[in-house]
Amino acid sequence: MTTWLDTLTQHRLPVLEATCKRVDAFRRIPSDQFNLADLSNVVLADPLMAFQVLRSTARIERTRTFSESLNIEHALMILGANAFFEEFNKFDALESMFSLSQTGVDQIISLMSRSRVAALLIKDWLSLMEEHRVEDCFVAALMHNVPACAFRAETGVDKSFADLDVLARQAGFLDYKQMIERFIESQRLSDLLLDLLTTPPGFDRRRLLLKSAIEVANMLEQGWWRIELVEKIVGVAHLLARPFETIWHDMLQLVLNVARNPHVPGYGLLARQLAAMPEPEQPLSQSFLNLSIQWDPASSSEPPAEFDQALNWVVSFLAKDMAQERVIFFRHNSPHWQLSATQYVGLNDDDTLIARPLPLAQHPFFASLGQKAQAFRCQPGQLDRLRATFADDFFARIGDHGFAAMSVVRDGRLLGVFYFDNCSSGKPVDDLVYQQFKAAVSRLCA
Repeated sequence: MTTWLDTLTQHRLPVLEATCKRVDAFRRIPSDQFNLADLSNVVLADPLMAFQVLRSTARIERTRTFSESLNIEHALMILGANAFFEEFNKFDALESMFSLSQTGVDQIISLMSRSRVAALLIKDWLSLMEEHRVEDCFVAALMHNVPACAFRAETGVDKSFADLDVLARQAGFLDYKQMIERFIESQRLSDLLLDLLTTPPGFDRRRLLLKSAIEVANMLEQGWWRIELVEKIVGVAHLLARPFETIWHDMLQLVLNVARNPHVPGYGLLARQLAAMPEPEQPLSQSFLNLSIQWDPASSSEPPAEFDQALNWVVSFLAKDMAQERVIFFRHNSPHWQLSATQYVGLNDDDTLIARPLPLAQHPFFASLGQKAQAFRCQPGQLDRLRATFADDFFARIGDHGFAAMSVVRDGRLLGVFYFDNCSSGKPVDDLVYQQFKAAVSRLCA
């Protein structure tokens, strides 16, 4: 069905450059002078390396039952140190792969870093409920993004995808769950791994926490401020009977621990935004809960009437409650690939900002913003740099007083873009307004 899966069974995937160096350092030490636990920690720091160790163990038929444990240290014991170094005597470093662009390398490392975050989250959460059986869930979380990494590494695809389901469809599957199933089956990995990653969790707390850890880690790339992520942490706090603040700060610390790994600088890509992140407002405005629209883009080409009502509410909220002077929603016209102002406050109909549609081919800032659900804030004094980055004449029509914008993307489909500023007073967009704006608009993407 998918040739990249067929060829993957015949060879190894690249691993992190840091893994190559650290394994080579162990190779030079006599096997009776190092601890397998230390070597297993090196393997666990690299999801692609961990996958290949599990795959090698699963191929040893006589240890098939024992290898179901999903324990990397046990897997190394099964292989034996000498056999391990003999089998993995030559690595290709991911960062030096000629078949991958720098963008492709960064995307794979970003996926791996989120796997590490998910694994550390589930380990931390299980310890909070005094659960000592953590290895299977830890490794399952670590393996979740490996099929996506393998697809990118094998095919060289470096385009961005809204989420893993969209990536899976690009790879020829119905969704990411099916991609995981086919990947595990084709590589003859553990049935336990298949069960943990694809079976609905039901009311099992361990499985619910595992699912939440994976979802939270993969949501981080879309923005820590998204209300879906906050709601996930609220759910975890309820499952663990712990304060929201405790779970939130633990999550933040774990992300930063992954980002600060001295051996893998690329892991810091995911957490740079988190380093200066403000506290989430708890609770978020209950009014935002009414902004979630029940609509399936796959079954209906146009959003329901409730969507326009929600757009009007957000525009009114920003103008009245948040006292922002100019607020615009540009609706996306898919056939013409352009944005047109349909809801706005603080502008005349003939204002140059809204009088004509914005063709995305001629407005690269909005085209880039619309690739996924994301927000952007420009502070006073930053407009010249933005103009230099994006040759977009929209910026010639606004002053250097700051603005904020956010795309509305649902199931990979761009619906439109919000924009607001304070052109008369010259007041910048402050942190509270920006946070409330993102929280409100993110409901439209849910």
